[in-house]
Amino acid sequence: LLYHFGHCGDPAGAYSDSLSQFYCPEDQFNDLASLMAVSYAISMKQLLHFTSDASFTPFSLCMFFVAFCIFACWTYGIAVPSGLCVPSQLSGAAYCWICVMIVLYLGLPVGAHDGMFVLIDSASIPGGMACMTISLTCIILECTGVIKWGLPIMVSLMAARWVGNSFDEELYDIHIYLNHLPSSPTCVPQIANVSEIFDVPKDCNHGGFPVVKPRRRDAAGGGHRAIPGAKSKFPRFAGIINRYHPCVLLQRKDYFIEKLEPLVRTPAGYATLLYNDQSALSHRDVEGSYPRYPSIHEIQLDEDERDL
Repeated sequence: LLYHFGHCGDPAGAYSDSLSQFYCPEDQFNDLASLMAVSYAISMKQLLHFTSDASFTPFSLCMFFVAFCIFACWTYGIAVPSGLCVPSQLSGAAYCWICVMIVLYLGLPVGAHDGMFVLIDSASIPGGMACMTISLTCIILECTGVIKWGLPIMVSLMAARWVGNSFDEELYDIHIYLNHLPSSPTCVPQIANVSEIFDVPKDCNHGGFPVVKPRRRDAAGGGHRAIPGAKSKFPRFAGIINRYHPCVLLQRKDYFIEKLEPLVRTPAGYATLLYNDQSALSHRDVEGSYPRYPSIHEIQLDEDERDL
């Protein structure tokens, strides 16, 4: 790849000593090898400072961008210590240089240094990949020291995050899901249909689930209380329910046609009957089948019960 597609040229610029010759004639360098056959730090310096206007050809930048994106996605799936922040930023820098060359070729007016565009836009790919804004902005500012470019870098990262969130979740959340790490994004509402409660333990193997309730704000007093129809965006954490609790509730058919408000039923003293809308299931009812709790796959529901 480097031998057949690399372009030989005369070295120039502040970082010309870091350029790689790689089968080129004497006193010349291979532009593609100077990006791919060197360390990440040298490649980043070459792309940010761009030793001269003819240092890297558009074809070499396109080859570097495509190959680096493929290799980064491939190696990230291997069980070795790796990362995507720096490779993504290198890919973004190469892509930005291609865009800068297109702008210069069209003769459009450019009122800033090319390196500024590369630095700002190179953060867009890792920003869209990891969906980070403030933390990645601080990392870039600490590495470069250009505090005056903090605002445009943050704006670029915010735009990249919005675009990335419109397609899928961030990469690290996907990685947590693929590795089956003990993280439960599934939440259970306080009041839900039977089908919703039945699907929660059936679709995932977590041992517990957070219980959330809508956050309602008292418009008059500023406190929080139950106001019908007043819903907020962020739910409020109410507690944790174990995996076998919904299974026991479904097995005992502890659900009703009418939607009851939470905590309106009094705790039962010893045991409860089916379809009891006055007393909740007692501790004996829930824990009576220990340690042989009912499995979600053993519970059968008809269509009428799923709609309750």
